[in-house]
Amino acid sequence: MLSDLSLQLSLLLGDEAVADERWWRFLGRLHPLIVHFPIGLAIAAAAVEFVNIIRRRRQASPFAFTATGFAAIAACFAAWFGWLNADFEGATPGNTLFLHRWLGIVAAAGLVVVFFVGMVGRDGSRLKAFNGYRWGLIVCAVLVGLGSHFGGTMVYGNGYLTKVLFPPKAEKLAATDATASNESATASGAPAEAAGDDSKSSST
Repeated sequence: MLSDLSLQLSLLLGDEAVADERWWRFLGRLHPLIVHFPIGLAIAAAAVEFVNIIRRRRQASPFAFTATGFAAIAACFAAWFGWLNADFEGATPGNTLFLHRWLGIVAAAGLVVVFFVGMVGRDGSRLKAFNGYRWGLIVCAVLVGLGSHFGGTMVYGNGYLTKVLFPPKAEKLAATDATASNESATASGAPAEAAGDDSKSSST
């Protein structure tokens, strides 16, 4: 896969330091560190531009445009490092990995395109480019959010966040049974304790 191609390319170049597989693996392990930057930047930029759409502002936010540029750069590195990480760390193939990987790649490519479109239309003089920048940024933020959701599912399991508020039926039944058994044990223990107290008082 990608790790094998990277290693073969490094060997052909003759650079022993780069050819060492450990460096590629190290880059892959940077994925959890860098991946949070494009998530936060893209969502923040999209939120600002969405507010500007509601307020009918005809110019792009300087903050949002700058954040989009940094998000595009960080997303490209995050996608590359994530591919290396999955390759070297033996990630389990499946739909979750597929969705996480390709949503991230599409979002990274989309952010690059949106940034260059924003360079053309951010001042509002070119309406098509301006609207394309704004709505494209919002779409990319949604893709980033979805991709990060599947990444979290790979790490923490399905329903990690929602099952706290909405536990599965099996867990509800188990919790109900445990509560009922505790209540019955408490109720049965109370008379015994009372009887013990009576016997002690009578003996005295």
